[in-house]
Amino acid sequence: MSAPLQPDCSLPIHGPEVDQIIECNRVVKGLGIDSTITLPQICVIGDQSTGKSSLIEALSNTKVPRAAGCCTQCPITINLSPGENSSSPFKCKVIIEERYEYNGLMRSKQPTKSKPLGPWVQIQEPRFFEFATTSNRSELRTIIAHAQRAVLNPGGSSAAPSSQNMGQATAIKFSPNVVRLDISEGMWPNLSFVDLPGVITNMEGKENSFLIDLVENLVRSYAEAPNSINLLTLPMTNDIANSKSYALIQKIEAESRTMAVFTKPDRVQDEGSMAQYMGKFLEEENMTFEHGYHMVMMAPDVDLSHEDARKREAEFFEREPWASLDARYRARLGVTPLSNHLRQLLFQKTLDTLPNNLQSIKQRLSMVQQELSSRPPPPHAAHLPMTVLKLTSTFAERMQRMFTGTGQALGLSLWPEWKKLVGDFRAEIVNAKPTMFIRTKEEGKQLSLAEVKIRRRIASSSATKRAATDDLVELSSDDEEPTTARKAVRPKQESTLTDQAKEELTYRFGLEEIRAENERFDIGALPGQPSPLAIDELAKKSVRGWNTPLRLFIHRTSILLNAEVQKLVTQVFASHERLPLYQTILDWVKSYMDAEINEEWIKLDAVCEMERMYPYTLDIEAHKIKSSIAKEERQAKRNLFRLKVLQAMRDASAPTGKSKKLTEADLPPDPYGTEVMMSAVSIFWPPPTTGLTYHTGGPCLL
Repeated sequence: MSAPLQPDCSLPIHGPEVDQIIECNRVVKGLGIDSTITLPQICVIGDQSTGKSSLIEALSNTKVPRAAGCCTQCPITINLSPGENSSSPFKCKVIIEERYEYNGLMRSKQPTKSKPLGPWVQIQEPRFFEFATTSNRSELRTIIAHAQRAVLNPGGSSAAPSSQNMGQATAIKFSPNVVRLDISEGMWPNLSFVDLPGVITNMEGKENSFLIDLVENLVRSYAEAPNSINLLTLPMTNDIANSKSYALIQKIEAESRTMAVFTKPDRVQDEGSMAQYMGKFLEEENMTFEHGYHMVMMAPDVDLSHEDARKREAEFFEREPWASLDARYRARLGVTPLSNHLRQLLFQKTLDTLPNNLQSIKQRLSMVQQELSSRPPPPHAAHLPMTVLKLTSTFAERMQRMFTGTGQALGLSLWPEWKKLVGDFRAEIVNAKPTMFIRTKEEGKQLSLAEVKIRRRIASSSATKRAATDDLVELSSDDEEPTTARKAVRPKQESTLTDQAKEELTYRFGLEEIRAENERFDIGALPGQPSPLAIDELAKKSVRGWNTPLRLFIHRTSILLNAEVQKLVTQVFASHERLPLYQTILDWVKSYMDAEINEEWIKLDAVCEMERMYPYTLDIEAHKIKSSIAKEERQAKRNLFRLKVLQAMRDASAPTGKSKKLTEADLPPDPYGTEVMMSAVSIFWPPPTTGLTYHTGGPCLL
């Protein structure tokens, strides 16, 4: 692939025509209609720590946030334009473009083919929020950092990002929503570009691994746009083959839309690296990238003024090996030639796409006019109150039907869907019934030791191995009681609880633990008798994890409610969807629903805490029956295990490794019989002698 070594001199670099075309591109893009037409844009791409932020500062004379590892956590669009005259002061308007909503309740945040940005979902109509305006260049870096932090703390589908959350830690690490800077000053040339997050190779913490693919897919969505001009930053301190961004450009076959910028030439330590990059820079045939290569040097001192930094860069390139280069190569050294070349490309690309974009705009305008003609005429001012009253009355009537379960004929499915959520929540609670280890650690050791002795005797016995192993007692790996009841009420959908949450939700009693609790609360009762206070503590442990499924249930309910209410608003106010009335109603209803859900969550959290601290029930007789059944089942399971242990110990003492077959009648009294009874009592929480009663049904929603 061949390419021009320097900008096309037949294209203007400065002048009103260039400014008008680039300004037109910027204004149209700012209207948010880039979903209708494809506008050219310069995309600055690179791996982390490749000098990308320094290049952005050099091109825009704007200080951007800097941080170790990652500076840019969302796309930052920078629009540069001249002021009204050469003495016009610096001015910057910071705008947040919200094009995606964050769904933090997704079961998996890992990007997929259908959801390339994972939990981020594209919205139909982008929203624009004016974040700040400043005439002080020195405070712009701080404002950008605050705007980026606001984007990384999404506040809901209708909440405008603001500076109120400046001091908060970011809820998320990367966002596809855009921070836009509209900068004007003096005779600064027209130029627009977007700074993208650096492509990352690894993330700290397994829970953040999905961000690697998310960021790559975000960068890819910009780079593979047919009208993009990709500015790929490649540090001369690294091997080109190790650049993940370079590999991405090759993967999407975007070489024809890409210009490479070699950064950090002042930091090259070995001749091999310098030779590699100079070889690329001096290529005349078979260039990798259509728009060729540039080389820039950003001074390490970030506090240098723009003018001093450019002067130091020019002095650097007066040295060898650059001083003796041909003029056509020197025309690609430095930030200023790079800026001029980018202006030419953006100008030409905009001109090339102008006819198709004009046609697309005309077609879209025709569609909008047809849609408007199909809408009912706006109500007369005198009839406006009656129209609003009629709409709100219809909305209120349908809302009531939705909540009473009679709205399915209207396409509203709140009630049946919520019943499923309630069923899943109840199943999670019922599934949390504690289990009990049927053996103690000491009994487990006894069985293992006996098994070893049996195998040794079998090996030395004259009997055949097959005959000896027929009656061999094998060590069971099932240390817990069988839980057939839990299988019967397992939720239909797969549990979304994390392994840690499941571990916290389901408690497992150990016989030694129950004995220790009983001894801790011993207040002089008869030996072998259960302590009511110990049963209280065991019951509390049984419900310790209930708040986890409750919180998940409230979140799911919130999502369902908001979706159904939005559906209802669309049904009733569909003819006014383009009017401020529609968005006002939607915002008000969502705010009201969020407030109600939050209030209910506070109440339910208090109820759940009460259940955890003071579990109770009114159905005492049912609890007595369930506790008795549980005690019999657990004792039977434990007796079976004890019989295996005793049989194994007898076999281990027999010369041939085989002794008389034992029955349950041969078992001595269970030394942990009291603890088995206490575990059964704690599971079904019947009333102890302290006067407290226990609850099995779960929170009041059940």
